[in-house]
Amino acid sequence: MEKAFEIAAGALEATRGTAVTPPTHVFPFNVTLAPQEEEYIPDESRGTLHEEYRGAVTKYWTEWDGEGGADAKIAPFLFAMWAKHVASPSTPVGATAARLWEYIDLGTADNLKTATMYWKDPTDGKMFQAPYSFIDELSIEADSTGKDGVTWKASGQAQKLQLVTVPTLPAQLIGSLLLPMKKKVWLDLQSGTIGTTQLSEVAKTSHVMKNNIVPKFFDNANLTYTRLGRKKRKLVTTFTMEYDETIYDYTQATNPTLVGLRVRYEGDQIEANFNEYIEIDTYGRLKFEGWEDIFDANRGMKLSVTSRVNPTLGSGWRLAAQNNRTTI
Repeated sequence: MEKAFEIAAGALEATRGTAVTPPTHVFPFNVTLAPQEEEYIPDESRGTLHEEYRGAVTKYWTEWDGEGGADAKIAPFLFAMWAKHVASPSTPVGATAARLWEYIDLGTADNLKTATMYWKDPTDGKMFQAPYSFIDELSIEADSTGKDGVTWKASGQAQKLQLVTVPTLPAQLIGSLLLPMKKKVWLDLQSGTIGTTQLSEVAKTSHVMKNNIVPKFFDNANLTYTRLGRKKRKLVTTFTMEYDETIYDYTQATNPTLVGLRVRYEGDQIEANFNEYIEIDTYGRLKFEGWEDIFDANRGMKLSVTSRVNPTLGSGWRLAAQNNRTTI
């Protein structure tokens, strides 16, 4: 839960683990940082009933999480940590002010960005700083049966918290809120063109990608991690829609049906014919996950697509954010 005067901010690091000050972005969502440690207490026989005589902390790190309303202006910062780093956007054909940030990761390089995080009530003149922050998992959800907007949650780790003087804070980016009822969903066979066939009765969508990052604690006088290890990752997109026998039949085919699923969450207009949006493409097999009531009145079916490399794209997923920013 948010607290009065509390602020979270950050800056992408040019070199992993080298702190950046001042922060470049104030986050428009709630973030908390929690210090963690491991302590070594040897088992000793000293002829008494006392259990502990000596101890020493062997590792320090920070666990953090954040959540709030998703928006397209802060998305490139999070996508640089979640998906891959893209330094600059393109200008869509016909646009003047709109800019498109696209993320297609071929999985051949470790190109995630880390960040220096800042957190705390700044009114007392101090803040906590945590370098080498990474996103291990980010999820996006939309539910038109509820009252919330499109939301996202992020979690990860950082190095040991440090108390620092409050730096100069930048102006907060204010993107438009994305609404579940303004989402658009397209489902096409992978052999066709993604974004062609729009579905009209999708109530819920969600996307989850866990990066499976492993902090490595090598020799370090500060007793915190200095390297990151990478494991394989995947993006899972699920959606719930009213029962449709044609779509249901896709999932029951003798040969697994490979599809391209596109979900776009739209915000306010940037200029004529161009809106802010976040867009997620997932390629893979369409699977039936189960039945689910929609609005307590209709039978819905929950379907999923787990990213599988599309040979043409070279990846199992694509992310995009459209806004009016020329820099992250």
